[in-house]
Formats: sequence, C-alpha cells, structure tokens
Amino acid sequence: NTSHKNTFNTLLFILLFLLALIAVIFFTQNNSQKNIDGLIKANENAAITFDINNRLEEIINYSDVIERNSRRLFITRKQEYLKGIEDTIRIIENHLNVLKNKSQANYTVNDLPAFTVLVQNKINHIKNILISWQEKTPGFNFTDSLLGEHFDERIYTSALDVQKGLDNNLKETLRQSNQLSGKILSLDKILSIVAILAIVILGTVIIKRLLEQLRLINKLA
Repeated sequence: NTSHKNTFNTLLFILLFLLALIAVIFFTQNNSQKNIDGLIKANENAAITFDINNRLEEIINYSDVIERNSRRLFITRKQEYLKGIEDTIRIIENHLNVLKNKSQANYTVNDLPAFTVLVQNKINHIKNILISWQEKTPGFNFTDSLLGEHFDERIYTSALDVQKGLDNNLKETLRQSNQLSGKILSLDKILSIVAILAIVILGTVIIKRLLEQLRLINKLA
C-alpha cells in the first residue's frame, strides 16, 4: 500500500509539474509572439518612414525639374519641354496620391497633409500657366506667373517640417524595436531556463523513484 501510494504521489507530482510547465511555455510563447508582432509592425513603420522620406526628396527634385523645363519651354517653345513637364507632373501626382493614402491610413506626421496641399497647388498653378501659354492669353506673362506664388520656398520649408517629424517617428520606432528585441531575448532565456530545470527536476524524480524500486526489489529478493 505504501509503495502504491508513493507511486501515485510521484505520478501526481509529475502530472502537475508537466501542467505547470505547459502553462509557463504557453505564457512565454504567447508573450514572445506579441513582441514579435510588435517588432514586425515597428519594422513596417520604419520602411514606411523611409518610403515617405524618399518620395519627399523626389517631389522636391521633380519640382525643380518642372521649373527648369517651364523656363526652357518659354524661351525655346520646343514641345519636348512641354512633354517633359507633363511627364514630371504625372510622376509628382503619383507620389502625392501615395502620400495621401498613407495619411488616410493614419500613419504620418502632422505636417504631411499641408505639404501635399502645397505641392498640389503648385501643380495646379503650373497647369494653369501652361493652358494660358498655349492659348496665348492676352496680357499673360510667363515669368511673372511662374514666380508669383513663391511655392518653392514654402514647399521646401514644409518638407523640412515633415522630415523632422519622420526623424522623430524613426527614432521612436528604433527605440521600440530595441525594447521588443530585448523582451524577446529575455523570454527566450526564461523558456530555456525553465526547460533545463524541468529536465533536471523530472530526471531527479524519475531516478529517485527507480532507486526506490530497486531497493524494494532487493529486499524482496
């Protein structure tokens, strides 16, 4: 009876220990998965930040291209410059649509909508200038119309504000990534320690039980 009772207690201990071990493993894996998901999200945000920054720089560069081609068109009246302006406008508007979609997806800095509005206003202004130039509107002065609104300075200033916000977002994203990476490593260490302890404890219990059985067999022999 005592032997059966000891066997029952040993099996009960092993069962409870295994249940506790499963609970610990589930808890650590669940938290690890949450941290991994957060790390993936942080990496996605970093990629979006780089994408927005690249589009900002391209918009600024293409905006200068429009200025140069517009002046060359006015001076030379060559249609190749008109085509170049129209192609550049399409590229800029494509970048603007992407930035607007990101803004609507609630990933952005506060200054991005103002930037996209300024750029769109410049594009509309250029389009109106080209229409007036093509239709030879009386009293139209190409140079005065091109310079009149001073878009470039405001666009450049707005782009700097957006980039500052993106820089802050990126720094925060990197901080979160480092923090989440640290948590994942810590949870992995905890899981490894728990697994080692489980092996040691279960091994000790099983070996102890086997030794008791051997002693009992020897007594009966």
